[in-house]
Amino acid sequence: MFIKPFFLEYSGELDISKDKDRQKLEQQMTAYVLADAEAMVALMQKNKVDSLGLGKQIRNSMSYKEWSKFNWDEAYPAMKVKVMGK
Repeated sequence: MFIKPFFLEYSGELDISKDKDRQKLEQQMTAYVLADAEAMVALMQKNKVDSLGLGKQIRNSMSYKEWSKFNWDEAYPAMKVKVMGK
């Protein structure tokens, strides 16, 4: 689900009444949020905290036998997690 951003207040140099400037600001905001989310995921992996529930999703996609052989504690910090925008 993607929530379209809207602006209640903006004090920058762009004129958000213009479509082109509003789109530019939306792109900048999206890039900022994605970078912040990627940093947050990296921090969670570094500290071996799975607040996103990735382990549960992976476990539910495997049989019990496969999961019991899978070393989640070792795999999670090294796992590539892609944060996606629109």
